[in-house]
Amino acid sequence: MATNIYKVITYDKAVQMFIDHELPVIQKAYEEDGITDRPARNEGWHNFVNMLWENKEISDWQSENWTVPDICG
Repeated sequence: MATNIYKVITYDKAVQMFIDHELPVIQKAYEEDGITDRPARNEGWHNFVNMLWENKEISDWQSENWTVPDICG
């Protein structure tokens, strides 16, 4: 449970962090053929959000309500 969060990450900031840091790893591992792997991106996003929540960087509400960004679909 994310309590005592003094500064949370916004959705837009989280999406940018995902694009900058997580997406290149996903692309290298699953998209070497140049074809977007939507399930891998989707799972990567959910794992990323869960990591932010576990590190108390986002609230429970954010974790439960953020939508998957367009870059994953």
